[in-house]
Amino acid sequence: MVDILFTYDTPVPLSYGDAYLEAARKLESQGITHACLNLAEFVNSYDFSDEYLQETADKLKPKLIISHHRSLEKSLANYTPPFLISTLMEEIETFFVRRFLGRINTDTPYDSINRLESKEGFVKVMRAHGLPHPKSILRDEISPEQWDYDYLSQELGQQDKSFLLKNVRLQVGRGISYVNSPDKMLYDEDVKVAQTFLENCLSTPLSLRVTTFHKHIIGAFLIYNTIDKYRSNCGGNNIVTLKTNHSCPSFMIPPNFYDEIEHFGVNPDLTLQEGIVELVDRVTSIPSQSLNRGIDIIFDKNSTPCIIEAQPCPGNPCCESYPLMAGIQPELGSSRFNFNIAAEVLSKYMYNFLQTH
Repeated sequence: MVDILFTYDTPVPLSYGDAYLEAARKLESQGITHACLNLAEFVNSYDFSDEYLQETADKLKPKLIISHHRSLEKSLANYTPPFLISTLMEEIETFFVRRFLGRINTDTPYDSINRLESKEGFVKVMRAHGLPHPKSILRDEISPEQWDYDYLSQELGQQDKSFLLKNVRLQVGRGISYVNSPDKMLYDEDVKVAQTFLENCLSTPLSLRVTTFHKHIIGAFLIYNTIDKYRSNCGGNNIVTLKTNHSCPSFMIPPNFYDEIEHFGVNPDLTLQEGIVELVDRVTSIPSQSLNRGIDIIFDKNSTPCIIEAQPCPGNPCCESYPLMAGIQPELGSSRFNFNIAAEVLSKYMYNFLQTH
């Protein structure tokens, strides 16, 4: 028996896959055990069934499964020809997602179309749980003829008949397009979500990100952009660290933002408002294939919060976010220092999870 089972054995350096493996090593001194899936044996015994994976799960009885898509791909490359890697990755990741939902942390794209992690699945989950989110239309919900500017602007548009389109394959704001005329309409097959564009009281793109692991808040940020018109987390974005149980707040806030900060789910002392904490709790209670989430919230002109994403593996473990959440000054240009802090933070929350499961 082991506490943590990794689906990979050769992580991509300084990635989340590497950070979780390093976190598990840090937990060895606290009696936490971990193992890596024996990929060589899996490949050699693969017979187009889940028999080997089921036997391994039954034997090891892991409390927590960690998978990292790119690290699994890198690991399988050590044992099998390139043309088989994708097939075997899907076999492994879908097996564990389906059997360990709520006890797995993975960024796999497999088996996620209707889950919280995908842009389409997110909309469906928000609807099913009655959680606030911008009005959205999924491309597969309407006829091909309705996927045009006139129909979508009528259903989703504000006074200027503008709305947003989302490419489900892209991240970090790159897949979001602002549409306010027929000539800007997109028909690319990966553009599958149309959504109402909500403008806040400052008319400046701003979002609140709350980073969680399981049901615990790790930290929170206000992310704003004075350059872009509709994306807070792309290009010239700025970050304000908020006060949580572990992090120290950053007071580098433009005066006009500080005067309006209570309209964005934040108290004057830079703590999260109770309503935001309750909203985050509702999201973290939804069984998911990702225990580590970045829950992004935007606000309309009436300061009503709307959840726009609950992404797996939020931020980069080599950047400043985890040190800031831990109340430690990040070292600019030192990926290794920031990575070590990220692994330390993740080890704490992995330990908390294992004590309750």
